[in-house]
Parts: sequence; C-alpha cells; structure tokens
Amino acid sequence: MKEKQAKQLLGITQKEIDSHSSGLTNLKISRILDKVIESGYEATTAFPPSIQSAIAYHGWVLELFMETTSLYYGLDEEKSKEIDRLIVRGEKFVYVLQINPKSPQLFVIELIQNSKRLRYLMHNMLQRMNFFFRIGVREPKGIAETLELFKSKKDGNKISGHERELQEIPDKQDIIDAE
Repeated sequence: MKEKQAKQLLGITQKEIDSHSSGLTNLKISRILDKVIESGYEATTAFPPSIQSAIAYHGWVLELFMETTSLYYGLDEEKSKEIDRLIVRGEKFVYVLQINPKSPQLFVIELIQNSKRLRYLMHNMLQRMNFFFRIGVREPKGIAETLELFKSKKDGNKISGHERELQEIPDKQDIIDAE
C-alpha cells in the first residue's frame, strides 16, 4: 500500500519505472558488449594470440552470458544446448591454460574460436528478441498523420505520408533540366 501511495505522490507510473529499469539494464549490457567487442578484437588480431587475450575474451563473453542467461532458454532448444556445450568447452580450455601456461598454442586458438562461436550464437538469439536492431514504424503524430495512415490502408496503398513526401522531392536531374 505504501509503495502505491509513494508512486502516486511522485507521479510515477509503472510504465515509467519499467522503462527506467530497462534503460539501466541496457546500459549495463552495452558496457559488457563493448568489452566483448574490444577483447574479441584483441584476441583475434594478435599474432600469435596470447593466453591472456584468449582468456579475457572468453571471460567477457561468459560475463555477457551470465547477465543475459534467462534470454537464451525457451527460444531454440538446439541453440541453447549448443551454448551450454560451448561454455563447458571454453571453461575446460581456460582451466588447462591457467594451470599450464606452456600449453600448445593450438589450445589458445581453440579457446578463441570457441568464444567466437559462443558469441555468435548468443548475439543471434538476442537479436531474435530485437535486442540490438529494432525495425519498426514510428507512431503517427497528430490526427492528420493518423487519418492518412487509415486512408492509405483503406485504399490498399501501403505508401505512408512520409514516403509520399519523399516521392514528391524532385530528382537532381529534374532540377538541372528545369534551369
């Protein structure tokens, strides 16, 4: 009861709270993704790749997984199992490399390849939920745009008012010819 009264006093809606929470989560995930990209670049471009860069890359990919774990299960069972398998495989390579820094370079390369595959699968599944790229149409502003939207759907014309405006912009050659 007190929580509801506090929200009313502050004028905060549940939608605003959820939006703020989502924004904070996205910021946190964005910082981890930056580290994944940075460490992945370092690990894959070093010649020869170092144990430290390979383990760091795996560590950041694993950190991303831990922060987004619940998103990978229930979408695609086969990919979820592959993610689990790659995590276990990567952890085994990390263990071997940490206890024996003189391990063959092949283990370092295998860890990097494993991390790249894991990252790819995770990225793919996150994108399925439109985490990275959201393709959509903005909400119409005002009555005129809303009516235009209904009119174009009624007429079977799928061209929005903005697209019509773009079609009316004269071509560069038309401007030259008019002069």
